[in-house]
Amino acid sequence: MNRILSLFTATSILLLFTQYTSAAFDDQLVFSEKQVDAINSYQSDHYYQGTKGTKNYYSKFTFNQGSIDHPLVIVTGIEDPAPFWYEVALLARDKGFKEIFIVDLRGQGQSERVWEGEKKLIFVEEFNDYVLDLSLFFESILGVKKEIHPYIISHSTGSIVTSELLKLPNIKIKPVKMSFWTPLFRLNINSLLENSIINKLIGFVDRASLFLDIPIVVKKYKKVSFKKNRLTTDEAKHLFSENLRFNKNLGSYGVSLHWVLEVIKVYPRFRRYIEESLVIDTLILKASDDVVVDNDYNIENEKVTIKVIKGAKHALNVEINSILREAFETTMGFFFEE
Repeated sequence: MNRILSLFTATSILLLFTQYTSAAFDDQLVFSEKQVDAINSYQSDHYYQGTKGTKNYYSKFTFNQGSIDHPLVIVTGIEDPAPFWYEVALLARDKGFKEIFIVDLRGQGQSERVWEGEKKLIFVEEFNDYVLDLSLFFESILGVKKEIHPYIISHSTGSIVTSELLKLPNIKIKPVKMSFWTPLFRLNINSLLENSIINKLIGFVDRASLFLDIPIVVKKYKKVSFKKNRLTTDEAKHLFSENLRFNKNLGSYGVSLHWVLEVIKVYPRFRRYIEESLVIDTLILKASDDVVVDNDYNIENEKVTIKVIKGAKHALNVEINSILREAFETTMGFFFEE
């Protein structure tokens, strides 16, 4: 098996050790002992208390030999748990980062769920809960520092969360630079949900369903073939993502209507903030073959640079090695350009 799978399957082995993968990963894949050793040596699991008392998770990689004092913080998207970013963390080590943090948003990955069992849904009571959680995460790692100056990579929904965080009053997070990978400016969904009158009617039904403790599922997750998947052009990584999607510890049952309605509320102001108020140098990476988010946009802000990754689907972090490295190297080039 080629080197692409070697890097990727190391993650599989680590997850197998921690009982997060299914038995579908076996010796048909070539495992890299070097990558497994690196993850086992440098990665650690951590939890912090989020808003409303949730127990939220982040993964930390510590490389004492690194030369970059500013941490790299990765804010994941939805159905985008920390292990999907382990390969990026190891690439960042080679660039000299000492500390890399990967944050699981509430309700996914190893962070606490709001709805459990059959109701183990992608759900957030209020979108601002994500934002306050991320603020509390930074407080948990600030220690005695008055401010923290990280580099930030945010993916999809995580890009909105990061932007909303920076709008909070008296915020102590002052990013050096940021990169938004396939940000969620707009979902590719039925436009009827965005009609104000219909949205209000649907919102009433949604609130009634939550009151009755029977949340509405707009998309129930089911196994999809590699050909029909929307995340990656790498077949092995598609298998990897499918295994985690249906894993009892990391996966979810589906997407709640309430989550969709909360996102619809927030992404218009996300667009306005990026266009009108963002003052931090930010790279936006579009994936040319992305069908998850609407790619038909341009941003008129001198602080924003947009690059298109050709041939890529939505999840650049679990793409084939050539695409992942292009996304990563483009980001690092932007971070450290003179």
